[in-house]
Parts: sequence; structure tokens; C-alpha cells
Amino acid sequence: MNLDIKDSNTSSRIDPRLTRAHSYITKQFKTSISLDHLVKLSSLSRNYFLKMFKECYGTSPPKQLQIQLRIDSALESLMETEMSIKAISEELGYSDQFCFSRQFGEIMGGVSPSSYRNQRYQDLP
Repeated sequence: MNLDIKDSNTSSRIDPRLTRAHSYITKQFKTSISLDHLVKLSSLSRNYFLKMFKECYGTSPPKQLQIQLRIDSALESLMETEMSIKAISEELGYSDQFCFSRQFGEIMGGVSPSSYRNQRYQDLP
């Protein structure tokens, strides 16, 4: 998933209050982030924040961005480390590995974290 601005022509026109919230999400994605906190951080109304965030970044609500960042980080950990699924889920801020596995499967079309990791070994020469 491309987590950058939807349209490069839009980048210079994005309200800095939105970029502040986007930056916060990308830096703090492993922690719990509430929509209320992002709205407060941006100093925009809730409805305007959600509308503009989706328009600029192509995802709504911002929670989806956080989920995608977590899954992207999980994919990297699964492919490049021998960390357990539980350790990866804890590192990414999930309350338990089952919540992580369920969300991973939803994003990855039904593939579990362990199945994804096993593909690494099948793809090696």
C-alpha cells in the first residue's frame, strides 16, 4: 500500500495540520492512536479531518493507515527475522497474537502470519 500522498500535485496544497496528523501516525503506529487525539492534534473538526484525510491520503479513517503500517512492518519482520509471531505482535502494539493474526489475515486475504513466513522458505532457491 502506498502510504504517501495520493496525488503528487496535491502535496504542496495539503493543510499542514493534516500532515502533522499523518506524520504522527507514521511515527507512532505501534502505539494506540485514537481518532480524537488526531483530530485534536490537527485542530480541525472531526468531519472535516476525516474528509480531508481520505481525500489527501486515500484512506479513511486514519486507523486504516495505522493498521496498514503495522501489517507492512509485520511482513518485514516475518521475512527478515526469526521472531515468534507473539513477539512480532507485541512489538507492533497488539494486545495479543490472536488479534494480530486475525487482522493480518483480513488484510492479507486469509493468509496467516505463519503461512506467510513459510512462503519465504518455499521461495528460496
